[in-house]
Amino acid sequence: YIWFLWKGDIDPTQSVEFTNVLNPQELSKVAANVDNGGNAKPEILPDGRRYQSYHVQGTFWHPFPIGDYPFDEQDIVLLIEDAKHSSNELTYEVDSKETAMRPGMAIPGWNLGSIGAKVSSVHFPTNFGDTRVSSGMDTYSHVEFSVHVTRPRAGLILKTLVPISIIILITFGALFCKPQDIDARLCLTITALISAVALQYTTSTELPPTGYLLLIDKVYLLSYVVILVTTFLSIFANRLESAGSPDRARRLDRQGLMGLTVLFFGGTIFLALSR
Repeated sequence: YIWFLWKGDIDPTQSVEFTNVLNPQELSKVAANVDNGGNAKPEILPDGRRYQSYHVQGTFWHPFPIGDYPFDEQDIVLLIEDAKHSSNELTYEVDSKETAMRPGMAIPGWNLGSIGAKVSSVHFPTNFGDTRVSSGMDTYSHVEFSVHVTRPRAGLILKTLVPISIIILITFGALFCKPQDIDARLCLTITALISAVALQYTTSTELPPTGYLLLIDKVYLLSYVVILVTTFLSIFANRLESAGSPDRARRLDRQGLMGLTVLFFGGTIFLALSR
């Protein structure tokens, strides 16, 4: 619901524009105050101001940068401008005291934060073909309403980071096998690799396509490196064992286990903190 209070000859309800509506033809804007013919007609308040309220329904768009997924935070935004009158004729002022969100409002999979509003001026570097106006001279009043939303992190960590961590721990099981059991070692690392790829594919299908790496993608790339290094360590330890150096093979396994544990879990924590 959006309402207007104003004085003067300009009726802001006639030229208000929702600039981030997805399909203007499907936008519904129903006036609360109408005349006998059902046409919008503002009421005149005792102080002389005019008042009109609208119930607006529609689909709005706003870019969601998801590079920090699953720790990303977003804003749901509603953008409003006057489409006809420049800011020297009409300027918006937000009714901050009465701007609020419906009690009990909920979006599945998100935590709702506070609602905010910001007034600014938008400058267009064109006269839109109107030769009576100097190019790029007009600015228009602009309002941005926003609601900050965050993902439930505990649940997402359990769904994204914990499964890949378990796969890496299973991979490390190869370093506990005897060096001569190369078949068992490779079976563990190859199975872990297939599982990691399948898990990443499942995660990516739940997200919109992007041309950049997400935080979760970087974690998966790190896991592939760890699995690859574990595979080569297993092969090298087997060759040391076959060459008659069992002590060196066991030492390589211990050092590899410690190094790879630090690499994966330390790297994951670093990626999460440095986003």
